[in-house]
Amino acid sequence: MSDTLTTISRRLRDMFQLSRMLIFGSLLATAALVVSSCGGGGDGTVGPTTKSISISPANPELAVSQTVSLVATVDGVAAQPGAVFWSSSDPNIATVSESGLVTARTVGTARVAASTQGRSAETTIRVLPPKVARVEVVPDVRSLLAGDTTNVRVTAYDANDVALTGRKRWSLSYPDSGWWR
Repeated sequence: MSDTLTTISRRLRDMFQLSRMLIFGSLLATAALVVSSCGGGGDGTVGPTTKSISISPANPELAVSQTVSLVATVDGVAAQPGAVFWSSSDPNIATVSESGLVTARTVGTARVAASTQGRSAETTIRVLPPKVARVEVVPDVRSLLAGDTTNVRVTAYDANDVALTGRKRWSLSYPDSGWWR
C-alpha cells in the first residue's frame, strides 16, 4: 500500500511540475505574440520607435503669470495628452503641466522639454516683466510755482491692476508747451 501511495505522490508531483511548465510556456508565447503585434522586434524594442519630436510654438515669450499651451509633435502628428513627458529646467521661472501648459512665474529664462521613447525636444521660455498698464501719482499735483518742490508716490500697475514692484527708473518731462504748470 505504501508503494502505491508513493507512486501516486510522485505522479501528482510530476503532473504539477508539468502543469507549471505548460503555464509558463503559454505566458512566454503570449508575451512574444504581444510584442510582435506591437511592432517590437528582436532588438528588444517594444512598439513603434519615435523618429522625431518637436515643440510648438517655438521659444515663446510670456509676461509673469501668463500661460501658453505647448504642443509636442511626434513623427509629424500632434501627440495625445499623456503621450509625452514634459519638464522644466527651472520651475521657479516657468512650470509645465502634464498636458504642456506653461505658466510663467518669475522673470528669467527656462528650458521646457518634451520626451517620449528616447527622443526629446526643447524650447526656451523667456519670462518678461509684466507691462505697465497704468500709473498712479499720489498726491495728484497739477501745478507748482517756480522753485516749489513736492514729494509724490508713483505706483505702476499691470493689466490685472496688480501693483508692479522693482521698477526704479522714473522720469518726468514737461515740454515747453506748458503742459506741466
